[in-house]
Amino acid sequence: MLGGIVVLVGLALVLARNLPVLDDEAEDVADNGLPADRLLRSDDIPRLRFRVGLRGYRMSDVDAALEAVRRSLAAAEPAEPQGDEPGARAAAEPAHDDTAT
Repeated sequence: MLGGIVVLVGLALVLARNLPVLDDEAEDVADNGLPADRLLRSDDIPRLRFRVGLRGYRMSDVDAALEAVRRSLAAAEPAEPQGDEPGARAAAEPAHDDTAT
């Protein structure tokens, strides 16, 4: 009895290995809502779409969206102060007044 179960499980594993069910999906290009010719704007976010794959959203779509967000944020950030001294960053940040109530 136990030998029959082992044979059946082994056969099922061999047959399942050849099925395309667990293969990665083929690469295709779909419009995911990201503009290709300019930086992102806040009104682009509601139009953003990710294709669904077998294990969730397609990683390539999410990576492309994160890269577009990174580029947009980098373009909007002020330039970092040059220098490795500890006061360089503090001098660039506005001071806040703790005495005001």
